Amino acid sequence: MDRLEIDVENGTGAARFIRENEEQSVREISREIAEFRSLQIELNAAELDACLIGSGFNFGATDFGLDEPSGVDAIIDDHQKEMERVFAQQMCSAARTRIEQERAIFVENYPLATRFGDIEQTVLKERGISQRLVQLGGYSVTIGTASAVFSGEFSMAEHITALEEAQTVLKQKIDDVRSKSGEITDEIEKEKERSASTIGQIALFIWPYVLIAVLGLKLSRAPRKNTPQLG
Repeated sequence: MDRLEIDVENGTGAARFIRENEEQSVREISREIAEFRSLQIELNAAELDACLIGSGFNFGATDFGLDEPSGVDAIIDDHQKEMERVFAQQMCSAARTRIEQERAIFVENYPLATRFGDIEQTVLKERGISQRLVQLGGYSVTIGTASAVFSGEFSMAEHITALEEAQTVLKQKIDDVRSKSGEITDEIEKEKERSASTIGQIALFIWPYVLIAVLGLKLSRAPRKNTPQLG
């Protein structure tokens, strides 16, 4: 239910913000699309190999059937491998720097739209973009939801209905818990009354015997008078 409440709050709040700040909203959406598309700039095959080798990735290129080098040959072989690893790391670092620079340039030069119609509808249909989150007026919604607001197809009716149903279910569960709690409390009180009544009956039954026992104990402890002896 918390998730549904957040969805309704974000959806309705963002929709209101978009309608009141259309140009700003379109720019934010364009910026998110630019960031998303910049991720398509990737390492090429050679650069990827260099990064994998530089990270110590084992391609499994083992010369089966050949003896392992030993002695001086083993030292030379280890030294050669270390040089190749360092070189690969340097190439990998350079490649990642290039990627970051190209992405920054791409985003900087991406034509930010000022009207929603300037955003290609084919772009919004690209896989993954519609589900990308965009921050609008402090609300976090998907680009797909924002697009629905601009196209007039936005509706929170389904989410609100789901939230109301969840609230009804939760209220019923709370009522059930309270009812069960009341039943348990009543049973505890009844059990206390039964226990008190039982103890009282036992006391009434045992009390005469206790009284006799106490009296008998007192009589047994009372001093006896000496009987006079006839001379």
